[in-house]
Amino acid sequence: LWSRRSTLFPALVFCSRIESQLDALDRGHPLLTQIVDRLQRLDEYATRWQAGPFDRQALGIKVTPESEPTLSQYRSEHTFLCPDGEHRMFSLHARLTPDAWRLFSHPLQPGQLVIGHIGEKLPNVSY
Repeated sequence: LWSRRSTLFPALVFCSRIESQLDALDRGHPLLTQIVDRLQRLDEYATRWQAGPFDRQALGIKVTPESEPTLSQYRSEHTFLCPDGEHRMFSLHARLTPDAWRLFSHPLQPGQLVIGHIGEKLPNVSY
């Protein structure tokens, strides 16, 4: 999946940490199908998104932001080095079930999303 990412998901940019996260998944891992599905949907949206503001409601999957208390308390755990050398805080995430996994993305610019984390749920403030 990692080696074919630019062909499979041309509108997505992946942080380098994703390579080890994907490599850790066996071919038969139960969440692999969901991961591919979420990435395809994000890629489809990014391809359609050519101008205007990012619209998470138009993704075709449920994506929610982290709460302000979580981002305040766990800022470093939600900040990842992106391929352009910038550190960005990732808030938007899709759930991967039944495990407590998340796929974090960040709208970089029209036509392009960055994927920052695919794996276990990051620390958060529980209510």
